[in-house]
Order: sequence, then C-alpha cells, then structure tokens
Amino acid sequence: MVISFMNIAWHSLLPVYVCVLLVVASWSDICARRIPNWVCFHILLCYAVYSSAANENGLIGNGLLAGSLALAAFFPLFLLKVLGAGDVKLITVMAFWIGMDHLISFFVMISVMGIPVAFFYLMRGVIALQLVFIPLVGVRVSNAITRGPSSVPYAVAISSASIYLMLPLITGDG
Repeated sequence: MVISFMNIAWHSLLPVYVCVLLVVASWSDICARRIPNWVCFHILLCYAVYSSAANENGLIGNGLLAGSLALAAFFPLFLLKVLGAGDVKLITVMAFWIGMDHLISFFVMISVMGIPVAFFYLMRGVIALQLVFIPLVGVRVSNAITRGPSSVPYAVAISSASIYLMLPLITGDG
C-alpha cells in the first residue's frame, strides 16, 4: 500500500521543507550572525531521505561528490576567516542538494547574490532595516545586526542561490 496525500509523493515535500530551513538560517544569520547546527543537520538528513526515496541512480554519490568538493573549496576560506563556519557548513550541505551538474553555477550565484548583501551591510543599510522593517514585525534587534562592516550575513546569499537552484525540485521539473 502506497501512502500519498493528494497523489503527491511524501518525499517531494522535502525540498519545500529545506527551503523553509534556508529561510530560518538566513533569519538567524541576520539577527545573530549564527547559523544553527540543527538547520544544517536537518538539510543533510532531508537529502539522505530524499535521495534514498527518489530511486535515482547515482543521486547519493553525486551529492556526496558535490558536498566534498564544496567543503574542499570553502573550508580554506573559513581558515582564512573570510567565511564563518556556519556559512561553510550551509554551502556544503546545500551542495548535496544542488549536485555536480549545477555546482559551478551554485558557487557563481552565491558570489553574485552576495554582492548586494555585502553592499547593503557594508554601506550601513542596516540602519534602514532597523528603522523600517524590524519595527513592523516587532522583533528585537540584537547587537549582531549593528556590528561593524566586517560582519555580513552571507547565509542570505547562500539561501537565495540554493532556493533558486532548487525550484525545479519543488515544481516537479527536476
């Protein structure tokens, strides 16, 4: 007996959950400059379940290779203090989902989407965020948001690129 809800395979909902987790990671990075480990763990666990349930030949190996290459590419940036540990973990676990076919596109998109995020924070646009957006949702602003220009919530760029590249999985075209 196959369990399905409205003829939707349960594992097809996992990419949607991953996108929700990416929003959580971004919000956490904006507010506290931290990406919770549980978010990265859940994304990796979702990939393991999805790749097992999807029955696509080589999906697990493809993701493992992509994740390994992402870690090898971005871990030195952590050692050089260019990226935080949470950023590197998030890039690595999302590389599993993105796979080898789009890995270079993923890296380029992270860089391109990181430019406006960095510009916004480096130009003290955080003041506009505090004055306009934060009071609307009633969230207390932590000191992380008002830190100096060296602190950029890069999870926003990582999540944006990830969600864009995961759209085919969410819409069923991938």
